[in-house]
Amino acid sequence: MRAISVFHALPLSGYTDEEINARMKKEDAEIKQLFESCGIDIVILHPHMEPITDELEIHQTRHMNLRYFGLSLAEGISKADIVCFGHGWRKAKGCVTEQFISATYDIPYNENKKMYTPEYI
Repeated sequence: MRAISVFHALPLSGYTDEEINARMKKEDAEIKQLFESCGIDIVILHPHMEPITDELEIHQTRHMNLRYFGLSLAEGISKADIVCFGHGWRKAKGCVTEQFISATYDIPYNENKKMYTPEYI
């Protein structure tokens, strides 16, 4: 059986890297446990967080948050079988936009833990 790809969308703005990593680790474990309890192997994809170091790209980018968001779409949601939203997603512009994109492009997504189940995939 192939593993399905799950994009884990969660709020990033206003959190330190340490807080984000701790939340990712905790919520990733919850997501994995729920899917594995249904007999489904998963690969979790995360928002793009690697620093952009190319000086020309930094100089040419007017809206760095939007640049990172675009990379998350290209490297995450576009490759996902399902999108799972983390705690507090409704208060984050990026997550709300990711939910809209998921709905618009018919990518299954959840709005709460009970929807992590396979019948939504």
